[in-house]
Amino acid sequence: MAFEIVDDFNVPKEVTSVTYFGPDPFRIYTRISPLLQIIFQGKGEDVYEDDFRWDNSGDPQSFYFRFRLEKGLDKWTRSNFVIRVYGHQPKDPAAPSGRMTIEFMGTLRTSYPVGSDSVSKALFVPFLYLYHYVMYNQIRRRYLLMYATRIEKFMNELRAILGIMQKPRLT
Repeated sequence: MAFEIVDDFNVPKEVTSVTYFGPDPFRIYTRISPLLQIIFQGKGEDVYEDDFRWDNSGDPQSFYFRFRLEKGLDKWTRSNFVIRVYGHQPKDPAAPSGRMTIEFMGTLRTSYPVGSDSVSKALFVPFLYLYHYVMYNQIRRRYLLMYATRIEKFMNELRAILGIMQKPRLT
């Protein structure tokens, strides 16, 4: 049994998305895995391609793929960042009528192991709450802030690859 705390990266929305209209939207496929490794400082073993679908039966051809980055940040905390891409493109890649949506979602999961007997739970869990809120909560907040900046950088890189203008930030 474990005491677990889970936070979403994209608060208040669960999913952040970018939509692209233009030629050859599928070209982003080969760029996602290297970008995940560079921006999120993950290794090749941390990046998974969970799903890949390509429907070649009609025109336009539809596609769907999903990448996941699972990375351990310290002894108790792991990050799980998922990118889901779906859309369609004409059989002629130069045709200007392609469409694609890129969705980002992720969680920060902290798990503390707790013994199964009631005596160790009664003694350990109150100490765990105190430790988490006094000491470790600041570390988790730094992880969330770090991932927020990395997600923004990742989105900007994808926009640059696709030639999408970046929205101006109000600061």
